[in-house]
Amino acid sequence: MTSLLASHKGLSSCFSLILFIAMISIKCTVVTKTSSDSSGVISSRNNIHTLNQISDAPLNDPSRALANIDLYPGLEATLFSSEPMIINPVNLDIDHRGRIWVCDVVNYRHRATENKRPEGDRILILEDYDGDGIADTSKVFYQGRDIDAPLGLAVIGNKVIVTVAPNVIVFTDEDGDDKPDKKELLFTKTGPVQAAHSTHSFSFGPDGKLYWNMGNGGFHIHDADGKSVIDQWGFEVFGKDALGRMSEDSFEKYKYGISPYYGGMVFRCDLDGSSFEVLGHNFRNIYEVAVDSYGNLWQSDNDDDGHAACRFNFVLEFGNYGYKDEITGAGWQNFRTGWDDSIEKRHWHQNDPGVVPNIIITGGGSPTGITVYEGRLLPEIFWDNVIYCDAGPGVVWSPQLKKYGAGYKAEIVNLFKGERDKSIRPIDVAVAPDGSIFISDWYDPVLGWSRQEEPDRGRIFRIAPVGNKYILPEYDFTSAEGTIEALKSPNHSVRSIAWNSLHNMQSEAESELVKLFNSGNPRFKARALWLLSKIQKKGDKYITIASKDPDENIRITAIRAARQLDTDIIPLLKSMVTDVSPHVRRECAIALREIKSKEVPKLWTELALKHDGQDRWYLEALGIGAEGRWDSIFAEWLASVGDGWNEKSGRDIIWRSRAINTSEYLMKIINSSDVSLEDTARYLRAFDFQRDSPYKMNILKKLVLESPNKGSPKHTFVATEALIRIDDFDIHSNQKVRNSINDLLTNAEGSVQFTKLVKKYELTEYYPSLMTIVIKKMNTQESISAIKVLLDANLNEIIKEFLTGSDTDIALKTAIALGNARDSRNISLLKSAFINNKLPRAVREQSVRALVQTPRGGLELIKLAKEGNFPESYKDIVGKAMSNSMNVAMHADAAKYFPLPPTKNNNSLPGMTELLVYVGNPENGKMVFETSGCNNCHVVNGEGIDFGPNLSKAGNKLSKLAFYQSIIDPSAGIAPSYKQYSIELKNNEEIVGFIISETSDVLKIKSEGGIITDVNQTDIVTKKELSISAMPSNLQYLMSVDELVDLVEFMISLK
Repeated sequence: MTSLLASHKGLSSCFSLILFIAMISIKCTVVTKTSSDSSGVISSRNNIHTLNQISDAPLNDPSRALANIDLYPGLEATLFSSEPMIINPVNLDIDHRGRIWVCDVVNYRHRATENKRPEGDRILILEDYDGDGIADTSKVFYQGRDIDAPLGLAVIGNKVIVTVAPNVIVFTDEDGDDKPDKKELLFTKTGPVQAAHSTHSFSFGPDGKLYWNMGNGGFHIHDADGKSVIDQWGFEVFGKDALGRMSEDSFEKYKYGISPYYGGMVFRCDLDGSSFEVLGHNFRNIYEVAVDSYGNLWQSDNDDDGHAACRFNFVLEFGNYGYKDEITGAGWQNFRTGWDDSIEKRHWHQNDPGVVPNIIITGGGSPTGITVYEGRLLPEIFWDNVIYCDAGPGVVWSPQLKKYGAGYKAEIVNLFKGERDKSIRPIDVAVAPDGSIFISDWYDPVLGWSRQEEPDRGRIFRIAPVGNKYILPEYDFTSAEGTIEALKSPNHSVRSIAWNSLHNMQSEAESELVKLFNSGNPRFKARALWLLSKIQKKGDKYITIASKDPDENIRITAIRAARQLDTDIIPLLKSMVTDVSPHVRRECAIALREIKSKEVPKLWTELALKHDGQDRWYLEALGIGAEGRWDSIFAEWLASVGDGWNEKSGRDIIWRSRAINTSEYLMKIINSSDVSLEDTARYLRAFDFQRDSPYKMNILKKLVLESPNKGSPKHTFVATEALIRIDDFDIHSNQKVRNSINDLLTNAEGSVQFTKLVKKYELTEYYPSLMTIVIKKMNTQESISAIKVLLDANLNEIIKEFLTGSDTDIALKTAIALGNARDSRNISLLKSAFINNKLPRAVREQSVRALVQTPRGGLELIKLAKEGNFPESYKDIVGKAMSNSMNVAMHADAAKYFPLPPTKNNNSLPGMTELLVYVGNPENGKMVFETSGCNNCHVVNGEGIDFGPNLSKAGNKLSKLAFYQSIIDPSAGIAPSYKQYSIELKNNEEIVGFIISETSDVLKIKSEGGIITDVNQTDIVTKKELSISAMPSNLQYLMSVDELVDLVEFMISLK
């Protein structure tokens, strides 16, 4: 869980609690729904549970829960359970009897230290006896401080796996009395206590194995004895980017360790934790992994908070998912050649070779529990699709998957949404034996960031077709025939019991499994195949049969099943590398990763010759298969492809390759006349993934000195990029070389490459040019790079001259650039400017804003206030700047000393981290836009006054963060086109507005109301640029928090 919204604290009262207890026995469900809104989502707004008829109950009362959610057409919800029966439910699972097992959490973070529940958190079992979809009883399976704030729960037969960092605990109920008889550790030392980015729920796979994952705060995995877990490749399982965040003991243990892994990881292992495999890495905070009957793995991932880049992924086994730079471990905001303009691609290094694509970006949020729905009770649109929760916007949705090349694409469909209550927090979803689904709702205005506002609330909903009763099937696990019926269940717990029973039967179950395999249902067929493949001495037979199946999904399952057997699968792959399905060939490529055979290069080449140059999924599967053997594989491919290496598909493979001689072919491609400047950046970036060697350095030097495009913009770009990458180039000893470098620098001046070269080769004569870059390109990466080079060279005095000089415009731009750099070395410069009474107020204000952009800078301002040395007249500026800060701790501390911007009725404005995950109502936001007077200055879709920027497409360009910042402190950043000027005329009149045109004769100025005035230059006495925005600075006074959120939601929708 990560940063989530904080809305108004819900009111609680004795009345609401007593009312709920009194009404628990009134078993009512939602009135049948008969209509839907324009979006196709049925609203429960007018279909109210009996309890919802009590109008004076507060919003957070359970009696109003159903009225505040919207569902997909044809579905209804029942409030299965709520407080006081359950409190803050997190993960849930459903056993073969249809009982709901749930983690009931009170001791979350500070509430654990406060001893909120001294007995510890609980695992509850809830049961509905009469099928009305409402729990009749609740019992405690286990309670203890050792399971405070668990983030994973899986019921597998008589075993219950509870994931609670730093441990994974297995409870066993041997006598069926719903009490654990045995408690064992499965894994230990998996991240800090209560680390939300650590280990999460386990899932039982169709192959009888456990699938689970860990976020980037789990750090490492240890077995029950505390020993490092070793994976299938012989690596210790730890994130090499986590060393700086580990405990001292762990750091000492792993600092010399070798690991290829970054961030979050996906795992597979046997039920006892053995045969441990890392299936994917370089995620951020993956919460749970779902596996379907074919063995496909699906999961969602959370972005760095506030960047609207949460994603949904299909897991290519052994793939890298791009949260950190594969080579350096740098974060996604670290500049790199060829990065994408869009944050959603840049965030996940989607432009880098070796990174698996995302299926879809879902925006801002906090994705959590996930499942694959293989039932048939819900509407057909959900059949065989993934369903997962996003607690941020309060949504449970389903990606509608379509095959796309060797991968997938999807569109999102809402199944459940907390439409009228921002505290609804769906955390987990599970499928019951009857095919209905259950959703746990943590219910809190905030979620994550170690905060909890409603520690005594929580709900579980049952979702099913309208009027459907919760009637559970009965299973006979004593016979093969009866157990086969159980294997067909949509419920994972039922299937786990069936799988283990049939697996233990071995040949005794074969005939019934063959019947299932020959059935018309491909998912049942796949489940049967997994078990048939594990019948001793008979598995190869069924895999061969399945490899020829007309359904590509069964052929894929055959490959995956074969990989788990102790057998030579080369003959199988030989028969499948020419398969018509790119999905099947993708699995062949991945399978090659595990095979040690001289035949691998030839098989890989056959697969590579099928690459069309457009399918990134297929390309990355090829890369996975070639890992560790690129030299032999690349040589075989070159020998087979001939001149085809220079076609689009061939160039794509070269871009992805890591062979010793890849650099030579990259140079040939870069020097080709048909390669654009944009594509050149792509191929130059590929050099960063090649092994450092004298051979590679030689190729880079050739790109500098022997280019066929000398003097062209392309050559300047290529040569400067190559120079940056050369380790041992002496540019000073050879005058011819130095002359060439000087020519390059002259052509490259003002670019990021120019700045990097000045730093790399210590070209001091070019230092003065860096401040020109800072000023002219203050909101660009070039400006940030130039500032950092000057700071690295300890040339603070040069910067100070610009910041405190007599030219106010240059001083302002310098302050803005220093803030953009977000470098703590700027603090002394900015602080001295702020406390300098001789500087213009605008410069001092901008210095304040720049200071707040680093945590240490903000603390310096707070320190001044604590000491009583802060100028009173500047406190409102600090308050506004602090409100825009993403630093929660600083925001809270600042509120003690600076007036944070209030809202209507003088209510406090929540912090930016909280505002960013509010989900507002854009229709209400449109009304706020009009009633607050925004349309008096802005045009939206042809309506409004043309004074400020046209906002008709504003959502395509600006983020929520940018909109909030513009509203709260509009003067913090003013676009050049909208800087205000005060024009004093000879007749003593003054005109204030934007200059939209200026010649030697006439100046055109647009004033408030969109009025354009022509002013003769001869009539002007003075022309003064103003440092304040034309946009009113106190707009939030006109709105409540909800109205502000709705307004921003409306702005984001303008696309």
